[in-house]
Amino acid sequence: MRLKARVLSCYTFCNKKFIMEPNNTSTPVAEPTVNLASSLNNMPSVAPAPTPVTPPVMTPPPVVPPTPPIMPSSAPSGGHKEVRLILPALLLVLIIGAVYYWYASRSSAPAPAQNTQAATSTAAVAPNVDVQQVNLAQATSAASKLPAGFPASIPVETAGIKESYKAVYTDHNVTQYTVSYSTAKSKDTLWRIYTDFGTANAFTVNASSTSRAQGVLDLRKGKDELNVVISSAGSGSLVQMTYLDRP
Repeated sequence: MRLKARVLSCYTFCNKKFIMEPNNTSTPVAEPTVNLASSLNNMPSVAPAPTPVTPPVMTPPPVVPPTPPIMPSSAPSGGHKEVRLILPALLLVLIIGAVYYWYASRSSAPAPAQNTQAATSTAAVAPNVDVQQVNLAQATSAASKLPAGFPASIPVETAGIKESYKAVYTDHNVTQYTVSYSTAKSKDTLWRIYTDFGTANAFTVNASSTSRAQGVLDLRKGKDELNVVISSAGSGSLVQMTYLDRP
């Protein structure tokens, strides 16, 4: 619209202009005829100014902090002394269990007669197994502290007996004697006592289940076995023995 207004203004000015002759006589010159409508229609159209385009705002992806690595927890150190005390007893239990299952296929035989002196017969802990626990409080002599039938030649300090019982496995024809006692003797002294006993009584040492470092001694004589576990207890020692009698 502004452009068209300027063209009209210029057209009016040109109509009023005069051409000067050489004799200074001004002669009006015929004005050319201009078709304003045709001129305006032939003028190139002016494109409107482009609308500014707002660029899209890019949102950066959220930053996820790295997950810290999981460090393995370390087990507390210590406890070696307790392990050394528990291991001999565990070995003894495993030996007794192995003997029981080894004789699972053997035929049964009548159990030996029971000695009721200072002892009470408990309920069977398994089918056809009779356990006789010695009542140490009622024992009146050193011999009565031992299970009935326990071999008298096996060295035992009866004054320090802590546990004494006999288990008869009727189905397997096996009698187990278990005695534990405390003593002031050292582990080395006790080890020598029981190895000397084995030699003097024709026992052989089963090397596969004997360990002096662990205080475990396994003696064999025919079908019979004497398993001795010696461990430290205060200023002295604790002896746990099991004798398996197989007729």
